[in-house]
Amino acid sequence: MSPTRHCKACGQEFGGGNLFSLVDMISFEFFVGGYFCSSHFIYIDGKRKNKLIRYSKTPGGMYVDLKHPKNEINFRPDIFLKEILLASEQWNVFIEDLSSLEIEYWKDKYYDNDICDGTQWKVVIRFPHRNKISKCGSNEYPPYWNKFIKIMKKYIDESID
Repeated sequence: MSPTRHCKACGQEFGGGNLFSLVDMISFEFFVGGYFCSSHFIYIDGKRKNKLIRYSKTPGGMYVDLKHPKNEINFRPDIFLKEILLASEQWNVFIEDLSSLEIEYWKDKYYDNDICDGTQWKVVIRFPHRNKISKCGSNEYPPYWNKFIKIMKKYIDESID
């Protein structure tokens, strides 16, 4: 399948039709942050009938376990946790929003090795039969990154700085 788009900023070619149907996603995981700044975590269990977004903001690179919300690591007083129930229509729009970003065509890794201790990020979308889309980076970002962040903010109703 030939690429259909070209990023003017980074020169990457991408696109060409969806390899995976995001409607079939089992889970969605997102992290962005770093040691010297707040970290943001988003987790959605796509198998649940009633879709629920779990969001957390932590200080200074702390980790949370949103897959297991009762894990004691999540109960520190300086960790902000939030759950947002998505109606069926909101879930469908979320899928459309994500599909428009063509995440499956992003490079697997984006790294700017000239910057130490900056901002790291990771997106993992799991599908049946152990298929997944996994993308990550450090101080470098894929096409549509700003649109991706805007979409995340739209659903969690929080700033991702």
